[in-house]
Amino acid sequence: MNYKGICDIRDVVRNSTSTASATLEITGQRIEAPLPNDCSSNSSALSLRKVSIVYLTRSYTAVENLMSRGVVTESASIITNFSFDLGVGLKSLTATPSISFTWQPYNDNKIANNVYMHTNGSGNYWREAEAKLKNSYRLSSVGNNFCVNWTYGAYETNNTSSDTAKIIFKYMIHNALDYTQIRSVIDERAVTVNIL
Repeated sequence: MNYKGICDIRDVVRNSTSTASATLEITGQRIEAPLPNDCSSNSSALSLRKVSIVYLTRSYTAVENLMSRGVVTESASIITNFSFDLGVGLKSLTATPSISFTWQPYNDNKIANNVYMHTNGSGNYWREAEAKLKNSYRLSSVGNNFCVNWTYGAYETNNTSSDTAKIIFKYMIHNALDYTQIRSVIDERAVTVNIL
């Protein structure tokens, strides 16, 4: 199985907003037949499970909203795929800057093509925002993907500056034929973000 993680964090103008995004996607797959010349199976034993993507903002910036979308496979069925496109606002929630918000896309809150934007409450600056797949969802087929977009803003700064923001991909590589080969992965990407 081949997969890739892509991230993009943009610079931000003082007292304005910018964007960050990350995608984890299955790009290729090879099927190993249990017997020579056996082409009866089209399912792969490998998958990515317990997938989450975290955005850690740089200093003097905070997340305003988060949107997730993708195409995933549900563990209950090898061939059942469905798409989701969901959003949730973060910045207006009451929390300290160090608290992480974890969002899980269950079927009962699936709303297509909507992003919920919220105004920041007084002093509530989200510095960490995580989107997490429900445990029964996995990335296992070519084209399966999980994409997260954040809008974040610069606040309380009169000067230009450079600092580091991070996007972290967390997942488990799962082998259905050999449970001893399950491996946990944390892929951290640090990117310089400028306040202009």
